Amino acid sequence: MVERGGWKTISSIVERDMNSHLGKKFEELAREIVSEAYPDMKVGSWWNRQGEEIDIIAHGKNKVIYCEVKYTNRKVGENTLEELKRKSHLVPLSGQKEYLLISKSGFTKGFTERQNLELWTLEVIWEKICV
Repeated sequence: MVERGGWKTISSIVERDMNSHLGKKFEELAREIVSEAYPDMKVGSWWNRQGEEIDIIAHGKNKVIYCEVKYTNRKVGENTLEELKRKSHLVPLSGQKEYLLISKSGFTKGFTERQNLELWTLEVIWEKICV
């Protein structure tokens, strides 16, 4: 296709599909890091028939961590946390609820960690990999 001058077509296909592909790989990496960060917990995903999903759930004896992973060029804000909290009530697991948001592009101004909430950026992930 490149030999026949189809470079623009190939470029548009790569551009269209790249973020989707990298987003899936970023989520896989995040799942691995969460597994290592919480070795005493079972780690997986959750979804229902209505199409709702939670990217990562880590659950142990008395605690459940609900995690949303975002591989976008936009910063993540309160709305993502509120949506994750809403979906967490649909999951039939018991224990203290905690939330983890992982974002490639960081978080909106003023959105900070608090009780039962961790925010991981690429820098935090890098630190966890290198430790």
